[in-house]
Amino acid sequence: MPLFGQSWSVFAPAPVNGDYTVRVRAQLDGSKAATEWVDATAVESRMLRHHISPARAAILSGIQARDYKKTFDKLEKAQKDVVAAGYFKGDDWLSRLGHSLNAAAESKAEKRSAKAHIESEKTTTAYATQVAHAVWGDSVNHVDFQVSRQNVIPFEQRHDPDAKRPKAVVISTGWRGQYTMPGQNQGRFAEVFNRARGEK
Repeated sequence: MPLFGQSWSVFAPAPVNGDYTVRVRAQLDGSKAATEWVDATAVESRMLRHHISPARAAILSGIQARDYKKTFDKLEKAQKDVVAAGYFKGDDWLSRLGHSLNAAAESKAEKRSAKAHIESEKTTTAYATQVAHAVWGDSVNHVDFQVSRQNVIPFEQRHDPDAKRPKAVVISTGWRGQYTMPGQNQGRFAEVFNRARGEK
């Protein structure tokens, strides 16, 4: 994005003007320190270069980040504070996160926003889990991810050689337990992702 935006929003009056990124880190068994961040979107983008018809796998994280930010932006401040907290202990971490999001809702609209965001939490955490296992293997204990959006240089500044892109808007979540969606193929994902990273 915006080079690979495939919707009517690529046209005027309000064309796509920014791109999305997912970064992932993990905490490994036997370690209290977090790993370094991995820019999953940058890894996927390598599959776009020099390919006339690139694989859809090259844009997964960008789509996921866009959808996550969309549901996050509809949350109220109290709900966003819940998202920023860690939920990773025990097998019931996701249900506890959902309960806390609902408890912070004061209206039916806010409850609908909480429900939509929990779905984004599931899919984004599942994606982060796959990335973490691809990079760090089976020693992953729990995961953390950041979703960001960064606008491109404004059109009216396109001829300014000193123009810089605006700062990215970053959504930082708390730590999450691992999550796997039905039908996920961790081995195949790791094969494709690590090939894009330049790993065997």
